[in-house]
Order: sequence, then C-alpha cells, then structure tokens
Amino acid sequence: MAIIYRGMNFAFSRSLILVALATISNLPAQSGPASSLVLPPPQVTEPTPIPLPPTQPASRSAFVPGRRPAVPGADPGLFTPGVQPEMLDLIPTLLVRNMGKAVEYYNAMLGFGVVLQSGGSYTAIGRDFVQIGLALDKNAPKGRSGSCYIKMARVDVFYQEVKSRGVKLTSDLKNQPSKMREFSVTDPDGNILVFGEYVGPR
Repeated sequence: MAIIYRGMNFAFSRSLILVALATISNLPAQSGPASSLVLPPPQVTEPTPIPLPPTQPASRSAFVPGRRPAVPGADPGLFTPGVQPEMLDLIPTLLVRNMGKAVEYYNAMLGFGVVLQSGGSYTAIGRDFVQIGLALDKNAPKGRSGSCYIKMARVDVFYQEVKSRGVKLTSDLKNQPSKMREFSVTDPDGNILVFGEYVGPR
C-alpha cells in the first residue's frame, strides 16, 4: 500500500509540473517586467538660466553718489548726493579798443566767424573747435595786451593761408625745443596769438 501511495503522489506532482509548464508556454512573450510594475522615468527639467550682467561698460554718468558736502561747518559724517561739475571748454577773452575793427581783422585775416554778440561790448568769434572772446575796452592801454595759444593740426597749411592774406607775423614758423611747430601773429590791439602743432614722437 505504501508503495502504491508513493507512486500516486509522484504522478500527481508530475501532473502539476506539466500543467504549470504548459501554462507558462502559452503566455505572450514580454521583453521586460509587467507594465504595471515599471516606474516612469523621472521628469528632468532644464534649469532656469541666471541672467548675466552686461559685458559692455555702462555709459559715464555725471552723478556721483555719496559726496561729502564741502560746506564749512557741515557735519563730515553726512553724505549727500551731488552732480560732479564738468568743464567743457576754455574761451580766452581779449581786450579790444575798436570792436568793428577787431572783428574784421579776425574774419578777413584769420578766418574766424562771429559766434555770438552781446550788444557792442562783447563778441565771440570762432573757427573749427576754437572760440575767442573779444571784450570792448576803449581805454585799454596799448602796452597791456593779452595772448593765447591755439593748438592745432596741419599748422603748415594754416601758415600758408595766413601768409597769402598778408597777415603780419610776429614770429615765423619753426620747430621749438618743446616739439611744437608754431608761429605767432599780433592783432591790431596788440594781442598775441600763437598757433602750434605737436611734431614730436607719438
């Protein structure tokens, strides 16, 4: 009896194994684990770019924050915003005894034009980037004259222009030890104008 029971048990176990193999062989082929068990890949988002400062330098501003007030007795610990002064040009003023005669000389002989006039007491004359003020003083003594130095380019060309107009030269065109090539003229009121160009090493 024991032998028969053992044979039946073995046969039953074998049948279960065969059924299981048949069931597995009938399942559809899958390349991976069940879809219900597969986790979706993590969502990767691009990082938000951080704005960089501009590479071009900012334009110069005349505003200077935190300037100390240059006021006598003011608290030095106080800082007040201010605007930095900026000098733009220099206009020398020469005294003349006859405004009409002076303006005519500068226009006809040196090529200056009238920029502005303030009544008959002041006239600003200019050529290219240079301006000169003429102030009327009928009592100005001849011995007391002014002068100004005008730095320019292509002084040789201007020298020939002045000579062709018959201007009386105070000093002829020549190179100076300062590496400036210059000449000078004197207006009807004794004011001396020196015209020079730098000819030294750059």
